[in-house]
Amino acid sequence: MRGPTTVALRRRPSRTVPASIVAAVLLAVGAAAVWLAVEALVGGGWSCLGRGVGRALGGQTWGSTTLLTTAGGLVVLGLVLLVAALTPGRPTTVRLAAPRGPVGPARTEFAITRRALGRLVGTAADEVDGVDRVSATARGRTVDVVVTTPSEQTADVAAAVRRRVDRALTDAGVQPTPAARVRVRTRL
Repeated sequence: MRGPTTVALRRRPSRTVPASIVAAVLLAVGAAAVWLAVEALVGGGWSCLGRGVGRALGGQTWGSTTLLTTAGGLVVLGLVLLVAALTPGRPTTVRLAAPRGPVGPARTEFAITRRALGRLVGTAADEVDGVDRVSATARGRTVDVVVTTPSEQTADVAAAVRRRVDRALTDAGVQPTPAARVRVRTRL
């Protein structure tokens, strides 16, 4: 008998926005085609819009520049959309080290979202003396921290913030530990 299977907590964003845009465009094209077809069936012939489109398309040859350019553009667009659908997005979570002691099954995994990691780092940086405002974002393998301070000793403030951020990342058990980039702005 096999043990329970685990599901990785490294979530990746869904591709709902590009899929929704493509679906809306295809729906609009399909609705226009149905409208023109029903109008042709009911009225006994094509409407002026249908005749104009029919004339424009009927005047094209298979080797015309317009047709080849349009087909090439649609092929490239289709390939881009296919690659966007098949490649996963950036992970939205970061793995944490398991706490020491009995927590549960040996395969238990812990994670934190990148947004929550940014808040954690921002809170840690905000505790440093002389810091007025903090903005922190977690991206890839780095954590960017922008600090605003009234102090003119920006190097000392940056070093204190970096120490506090590194300690917060270590205490949280982020694996692998991202590199902290600290920028200090002076505001008088």
